Amino acid sequence: MRLPDTLGAALLTKLKMPAPRRGYIARRGLFEKLARWESFGVIYIRGAAGMGKTTLVSSFLKEHTALHAAWLSLDAEDDDLFVFWHDFAAAMATLPGMDAKRLTGLFDAGELSGAQADVIARRALEAADGMEPGLLVLDDLHLLRDEGLLHTLETFIAALPEQLHLCLLSREAPAVYLGGLAVEGRLLFIDGEALAISAEEGVRFLRDTLGMEEADERAARLAAQAEGWIGGLQLLAAADGMGAASPRTGRALAGEYLTHEIFATLSGEEQRFLTVTAILPYFDAVLCATLLGPGAYHEIIGRLVGKNLFLICVDEECGVYRYHSILGDYLKQQFAALPQDEQTVLHRRAAAAFLSRGERQAALPHLLAAGAYAEAGQQLALLSTRAETWHYLNRLPLEVVMEDPNLAIQSVYYNLLVHPDMERARQVFRAFREDRAGEIFARTLGQAGIYVGETVDFKNPPAPVSPEQIEQTGLGPLSQALAYVQGASLLLERDEYAECARFAARAYDIAGGRSPFVDFYLFSSRAQLAEETGELNESLRMYGQMADAVARSPTTSLLGVYHAIGRTGVYLKRLEKEPAAAALEEADRGLKAFPHFPFLMTYGYAYNRLEYDLIFGPVDAAMDGLENLLRWSTRDFQSVLVCDRLLLYPLVQRCLPAVWEERFFAEYQADGGHIPFSARLVGARLLWRRGQRGTALRQVEEALAFSRANHNRLALVGAGLLKAAMLLESGGEARTVRNLLREALHYAWENHILLPFYVERAALGDALHALPGAELASGERAFWQEVCALAPPAAPDGVETLSARECEVLRELAHGLTNAQIADRLCITPATVKTHLWKAGRVHAGAGRRGSAQAGSAAVNRRKHIRPRAAMPHGAVCAYRVTGT
Repeated sequence: MRLPDTLGAALLTKLKMPAPRRGYIARRGLFEKLARWESFGVIYIRGAAGMGKTTLVSSFLKEHTALHAAWLSLDAEDDDLFVFWHDFAAAMATLPGMDAKRLTGLFDAGELSGAQADVIARRALEAADGMEPGLLVLDDLHLLRDEGLLHTLETFIAALPEQLHLCLLSREAPAVYLGGLAVEGRLLFIDGEALAISAEEGVRFLRDTLGMEEADERAARLAAQAEGWIGGLQLLAAADGMGAASPRTGRALAGEYLTHEIFATLSGEEQRFLTVTAILPYFDAVLCATLLGPGAYHEIIGRLVGKNLFLICVDEECGVYRYHSILGDYLKQQFAALPQDEQTVLHRRAAAAFLSRGERQAALPHLLAAGAYAEAGQQLALLSTRAETWHYLNRLPLEVVMEDPNLAIQSVYYNLLVHPDMERARQVFRAFREDRAGEIFARTLGQAGIYVGETVDFKNPPAPVSPEQIEQTGLGPLSQALAYVQGASLLLERDEYAECARFAARAYDIAGGRSPFVDFYLFSSRAQLAEETGELNESLRMYGQMADAVARSPTTSLLGVYHAIGRTGVYLKRLEKEPAAAALEEADRGLKAFPHFPFLMTYGYAYNRLEYDLIFGPVDAAMDGLENLLRWSTRDFQSVLVCDRLLLYPLVQRCLPAVWEERFFAEYQADGGHIPFSARLVGARLLWRRGQRGTALRQVEEALAFSRANHNRLALVGAGLLKAAMLLESGGEARTVRNLLREALHYAWENHILLPFYVERAALGDALHALPGAELASGERAFWQEVCALAPPAAPDGVETLSARECEVLRELAHGLTNAQIADRLCITPATVKTHLWKAGRVHAGAGRRGSAQAGSAAVNRRKHIRPRAAMPHGAVCAYRVTGT
């Protein structure tokens, strides 16, 4: 059999429609139903083994040669996400008009994923765009049990393009939801009762198909004894032809009958042939000779076919066959009864035979069954870019995996991202770290322990190894690229942006374009760097590249979840509510599909969801969630600094619980450890509020200098606006404030960096409105107008206004603090507190005649009388315009 370079014979036999036997029985009534195939999205044919499902469809297709059809015979190996979609894509690629390049590019993908079904459906829709109407047959669908795999198939069916139709053959009821198609009238269901052959068809089957010259009475008796079961009729015919005793009736007796009647009548040579070749996914005379030694295997195969045993002809011209499950399942039991040493020898021979044909993937099950784990590991290493082989990694003993760092990396990622098994991932990670603690590669794993639920010291991340050290490890290109990506992440945590960019670029030079999985993480590293430095347009472009990497495979769902979580962070910095909400919803769907996700994925989703709620509301629920996330961070990161962005919002709004404020400040002030840049700005804000204004201002100025030197637009905008707010509050020079605002607008407008302006909107509203807009460039001016819409303007004449400080006083009062406690917390005198409360009372009808607590309660509780000065996100707490009552 001549093979394409990309496919092995084992897969080609699965893609080839079994040829119906000469003289097959044409089921005209069922053919008429199948002839309406274009009216149905799915044709589901259910029947027991041997009921003729495969023959029905193959004979129909033989008579309808103009119908474009593809075939995939499933086996037990297909009950794996990668293997199934790899084989499914290979079958789809044979249909006319299908985007074969997109599909066949999956075969050497090396990507990792779980099962985000909407991604798979979208990829299939794109690949099918422009194809001609066609039918794809999936035979033995009941072999698929994996829930995640079935989930992807179910969603694929829900999004089935009109020109693609599925024919599903199964022994069992559908394991995927087909109700929607049924309601739409686009489901054809054929069950076992419809498949049962009539007595007349049974007689024709014996004579025309099996070539038996039975008397009418005897043929009718056999047909009646089969009870409409065409497989049983073939068994009866085989027994009759070999002089075996008549079997008892009943389809469940097939295995027993084969054991005691048919198999026992075969010659020893034939029994040996059947038993040994049972372990092969397909066989021909040459493969049999390699397994059994020299012999007349063409003749043996011919004799077995002539005895009407259950051999399926895959390629008549090349003499390629496989066993029907009725026979194959029984023969595997016979093989399992052989002595273990003999089984091992035969599996080794089978592996050698497939390797001699260049079919490494077909050899792997035999190497594993023979206990040849070291050789299996070597073959897996050679197949490292073939993700559909990675499920074999968990069948290797841990010590074999540990012998090859490349396999160790693949195993960790497979169990984290493909078929989540946290315990196996944890075992591999810990064994590698402990056994190879002195090796350079162990350091390239960096903080990867957090992926498997280990505690990480956030303030003391390990220093990444140098490029020279990475390239001296002897790792393969994919593993080297992942080491560079991990190093880039560590450098980003340390605010070393230039080195981070260098590592990311080197990773792409080594392995860019070789694997969608690696490409995804390469672009992810670049996207995170661009986001961190305020190049938000570039970050979104990189997320687009990540989406393209996902598009190269129908099985990249977990990557799709990462992609959605990452995009959310960019959208939030641009205050783009609807895109952020959509990305969070996409991530949420993916997370709900599977319960066992890597720690950082669930943490990242919770982090971004909280930030969304803190900005857009509801704030109360967000504050409850913040408490939980802070405890989570303290436990797993040993730090609350990791939550700096989340703490910023309640800190500005004066509603952060004192215990967390104190914990953050204590950790910020502690000696030792790296303080992330964003946490430094939060710390400077706390210093300012606690009266250490000189120190706070100096730290902000250092942050500004660092931002300018490292071209970090996001940090420059945030630090510049914070300095402007500090100067305004302390009576600083107006020109300096104006220049800081102009600089912030200049560096923010092109990338639409709105979030820092939102944070400082209460403090800088009047100053921003006072800027001479006419002096701004057109792009800056449009952005400035958007910023002004966020910031509260000065109140119109005749409307009395509460300042930001007055709102802060009321908020602290509503939290139950006394005047003295408020004064201490806000670094003002008790007399100033009283003044603010008097002002709050005066703007409410009759409030001046109440006590200060009553005034505060009235101001806080009667929110219907208080409206924001300008349109803001729902969750905003800021200075207010107050209307009289």
